[in-house]
Amino acid sequence: MRGLPPGPGSQHPATFRNQVWEVDQKNLPIVELPPPRGKAITPWVTMFLDDATRLRGGE
Repeated sequence: MRGLPPGPGSQHPATFRNQVWEVDQKNLPIVELPPPRGKAITPWVTMFLDDATRLRGGE
C-alpha cells in the first residue's frame, strides 16, 4: 500500500510510524436525502494520516 506525499504544512516531521498524526474534517459538497421524506443533509468525512508513512488510518 502506497502512502500519500508529504503535506505542505508539516510542522512536526515524524521519524517513525504513529509518532505524529494529521487529522482533517470536511463537509462533502453533496446532498443526501434520507427516506422517506427525510430532511436533506450533507455528510462529513474525517481523515487521519500517519505523518511518517503517509498512510490513511481508520479503514
